[in-house]
Amino acid sequence: MAQGNGRDGNAFDGLIDAFYDTAIAATTDCAWCNVLPKVCGAFEASAGSFMIHDFSTRKGALRHEFNVRPEFRDAYNEGLSAMNPWMSSLAYYEEGAVVRGEDIVSHGDMVQSEFYSVYLEPQDLLHHLCGVITRVGRDTHLISLLRPPHAPAFTRKDKAALSGLLPHLKRSVRVRDRVVRDRLARDSLAEIMDLLPVAFLLVGRSGHVELQNRVAREMIAREDGLFVGAGGYLATASAKNTADLRQLITETADAALDAACPLSGEHCIISRGPDRLPLICVMYPVSGARPDREQGSEPAVAVLIKDPQSEPFDSLPDFTSAYDLTNAEARLIGLLTSGQGLFEAAAELGITKNTARTHMRNIYSKVGTHRQADLMRRFAQFSMF
Repeated sequence: MAQGNGRDGNAFDGLIDAFYDTAIAATTDCAWCNVLPKVCGAFEASAGSFMIHDFSTRKGALRHEFNVRPEFRDAYNEGLSAMNPWMSSLAYYEEGAVVRGEDIVSHGDMVQSEFYSVYLEPQDLLHHLCGVITRVGRDTHLISLLRPPHAPAFTRKDKAALSGLLPHLKRSVRVRDRVVRDRLARDSLAEIMDLLPVAFLLVGRSGHVELQNRVAREMIAREDGLFVGAGGYLATASAKNTADLRQLITETADAALDAACPLSGEHCIISRGPDRLPLICVMYPVSGARPDREQGSEPAVAVLIKDPQSEPFDSLPDFTSAYDLTNAEARLIGLLTSGQGLFEAAAELGITKNTARTHMRNIYSKVGTHRQADLMRRFAQFSMF
């Protein structure tokens, strides 16, 4: 073997780097197909595969292959695996083991086998080197390298080199599985969040936006009171409002680290000017692991936002009942939450401005608020989430 005997440090390190690069960057299983040619090249193998085998049923499959024609791959997966003499005994295949084909079956016996005549010989293959990457349940996961009959057989140095690579290959497979699981979890979470009728953002303790659902993306794109500023941080049109928002995010995130603090929602109002209803936010600390969180990263906050201007509330009966509001007071709140001003609502209801003010004072007294923005915040508890 020219480079795979472990004496060529550059070639050996290059394979290790390729394993981990593939594990971290992989988005599909096919990424491993790019590693196989490098391994085969280092070991001067003309073909190779990542494969699995169940020794209890003697059935196996090539998961990824290099220089194995599709018709032979399909034939192997559909039944030829049970005829493979190299896979006749589990005794040779403990996790981390490396075995040469002739350690199990002599070349003479292999050449006489049906497996050789229907699978190996048509592909001009004979010499075999196999390493056990891991065993999961009944499945043994292996890397298989093959050379043609006219090439030298694999040596003890080849076995030693592959043995040195196997721990790295095993770890890279585990890293890749974890990366894929995390990506799937993150993508599934994003799909679920897109179904919510309100804006949802996952932000870090500093206010950096990590995740947005569809409604949040649309709201931020309009820059109507809320936007993502430089560096990806959540911001509002007002510097003071932004500072207050960031402070509440920080306090909410810190609450997740305090076991004695109940994880209740914190409300805030994002002003959009005197003629517009404010955006109403509720924040919850996110405790525990999350799909995209790296070790040591800052805690996160789930921010839910509703725009009463575009999404009228629909929980007025519950709110009316809870605070014992009169029908007139309930009708006034209904118009206010649909986007109308106090005097516009008064005109539509056919009441004077003074009567509207009286209704508002009565509503404030019953609900325990003093301003319209505070009233909207309290109403949000019944209608948003």
